[in-house]
Amino acid sequence: MTRKTRRITTALLGALMAGAAIAPANATTIEESAPETPANNDKLPIVHTYRGSNHLKANVLNPRPVCNSTEDYRTVVYKVKDNFLPVGTISTTNLSDEAIPLQQDLSRTQTVSASVNGSKTETLDLGGSGSKKGIEGNIGYSLAKSLGWDVSAELSWNVGQTVGPYDVPAGNTGEATYGFRTVTMTGTQQRCRPNGTWATPTAWVANMPVKNEVRVKNFDTPADSWAPNKGAQTTEVKDEPNAEYDNDVDTLNKGDNIDDVEKVDDNKTADISNEDVNLAADNENAAKEESEKADDNTEGAIEVEAVSDKKEAATEADADSEQAEYDLDLEPYFTVSSAKAQGFAGSTALRVKNVGNERYWGEFPAVTFRVAVRTEDGPEGVDRLITTTTREGGYARDLGWDEDEQARIFEVTLSNPINPGEEADLVSFSFGDGNTKEGRLTNYITVTQTGRLDGDDSEYNDQDVDSRDVTLDDFGRENEGIF
Repeated sequence: MTRKTRRITTALLGALMAGAAIAPANATTIEESAPETPANNDKLPIVHTYRGSNHLKANVLNPRPVCNSTEDYRTVVYKVKDNFLPVGTISTTNLSDEAIPLQQDLSRTQTVSASVNGSKTETLDLGGSGSKKGIEGNIGYSLAKSLGWDVSAELSWNVGQTVGPYDVPAGNTGEATYGFRTVTMTGTQQRCRPNGTWATPTAWVANMPVKNEVRVKNFDTPADSWAPNKGAQTTEVKDEPNAEYDNDVDTLNKGDNIDDVEKVDDNKTADISNEDVNLAADNENAAKEESEKADDNTEGAIEVEAVSDKKEAATEADADSEQAEYDLDLEPYFTVSSAKAQGFAGSTALRVKNVGNERYWGEFPAVTFRVAVRTEDGPEGVDRLITTTTREGGYARDLGWDEDEQARIFEVTLSNPINPGEEADLVSFSFGDGNTKEGRLTNYITVTQTGRLDGDDSEYNDQDVDSRDVTLDDFGRENEGIF
């Protein structure tokens, strides 16, 4: 190696070592923003029915109407979300050695109004009743009030109104974002059809202003500033002490009072030996064997008669129990076109039959079913394009892919009554083609009734019902139930 080559090699090694020395530490900050995922809430759904009259009127098309045509509206809220709607931000960077205030007088007016179906341009007259395409407008206001929100028709930040002051520490940048706190209610709304039943629901959203709000944050490096809510000052709400709960815990920890229990002296021994115990046991067994041999024939006849009596009693008890369950009883099943091939595009329908003795209907609690589309064959953990079409007053919510359950989840709600022996076609699931880069995907479906009327204890035919067992084709023949 020449002297020139050694100099070049040494220079390259030095540059690499210098670069390694100044390489920053690998510190990664991950921020993720996403819409809130709907979750089950025991306070939801909220069902609000607006009645135009104080009684149901006779309907020539339906002897048992559930609503008055052209008068009644029904709103079902299945999601309520608290929001912050920002309209402006003021900021300052403090390059001094002491804290300085962040403050600004606003130069323009910002306003938010109550809205229904997401329209910010169509405000509501909350003192009256607004209607658009058969949808009652002021229901959003009354529902928000029933949830405990002190909502307003309109809120504003006015010209000359002051935001601040807020202290910004030395070397920090402070931001104050001012806006409005709102509550958004998401659900469906239905009008009453001419035959006195609820029509297919339409999407419904109400956005209600609650109050003006300012969110303040301080950060000392530019990297901290980009996340919309990172470092925002919040007020911690502490739970009030629960004296009743504490008393219950103390009682459990103390245990039961055993003063009245008869105590036994630990040193007290029985005046009997093991030999005596064994001898007595042998004599008893011998006597029992002789008695069994002597009465063998008689006991056999009695046992046969007893078993027969028990079977008859059990059969009668099962019949009585089955009859009781049939008073209120819905049975789900599926139908599919005979032309649909497994793994290819096509539709299947969820139907519910009333196999009970009574008319099945109630506005609350909501009658709901949980539908899970699962993988029969093909790549695991792969979702499939599925769209829904609802009929007969029912509606379906797509809750998305459940990673733990490895299934696509839907919630289906029944809105209209089903008479004994009749059935309702609630929703159809339209599958896209199951061909993927990892192989063709085929699915099956399970359905479980999750919301039922009081008195309906018939869970024998509506829990984890498998499409592979209860699917029929167009001609009523059994189908494999794989889609």
